[in-house]
Amino acid sequence: MSVALAREVPKWKKKLAEEIKNYIKRYKYILIADLFKVRAAQLQELRKALRGKALVKVLKNTLVAKAIEGLDAEKPGIEALKEYLHGQNVFIFTDENPFDMARTIEQFRVKVLPSPGDVATSDIVVPAGNTGLPPGPIISTLNALGIPTRIESGSIWVVKDTVVARKGDVISYDLAYILGKLDMKVIELGINLKAAYIDGLVVPGEELKLDIDGIREAIGEA
Repeated sequence: MSVALAREVPKWKKKLAEEIKNYIKRYKYILIADLFKVRAAQLQELRKALRGKALVKVLKNTLVAKAIEGLDAEKPGIEALKEYLHGQNVFIFTDENPFDMARTIEQFRVKVLPSPGDVATSDIVVPAGNTGLPPGPIISTLNALGIPTRIESGSIWVVKDTVVARKGDVISYDLAYILGKLDMKVIELGINLKAAYIDGLVVPGEELKLDIDGIREAIGEA
C-alpha cells in the first residue's frame, strides 16, 4: 500500500508566516477588519491615514493562523484571534492607541445604491414627497412594496414616510429597483472592525466601538 507524501509547504509561505509572526511580536496591538465589499480606494485612503502610525496588511487567514501558533506565552490570549480569521481581512499592527485606531477605521464608510440580495445595514425609509418620477407602471411596483402614492402635477408623490425594510432584511429585486430610481443610497459599506487584541484581551469590534470607556476600565483592571 502506497503512503501519500505530505505536501511540502512552499518556502515563500514559510517566509511570509515568519514575517507575520514577527509583526505580532513587534507590535503591541493587532486589529482585524472585514474587507467585504470594500472598495480599493477606501483601503488606499485608510493606508494613507494610518501611515507612520500602523502597519496595514491584507493577509491570508491561514498564514496568520499559522503565525499565531506557539505565541501564547509571549502574547497571552492571542489564540482567541483565530475566531475572527474568516472572510477577507485587513490586519492593522500598531503601538498607537487602539481606540483611536477604531475611530479612524470607522470613518472610512460610504453609502451606495443597493443591489438585489444586499442586506439592509439599517432601517430603510422612503420619505414622503415628490419622487420626480412620471406616472406609469412603476406605480404598481411602489404599491406592491406598501408605498402609498398619489399623482400630482404630473409626478408620483409618496403620501407618507414608509419603512420598506428593516435592518438585516434582504433587499429584493423590486425594492432595489425602486430605491435606485429614487437615488436612495441606503447601503453602508466600509471597513468593519471585527476584533482587536489589546493587552491580552481579544475585544469584539462592536464592543470596541460602543463601549470604549468601559473597555479601557476593564483592561486597566486586568
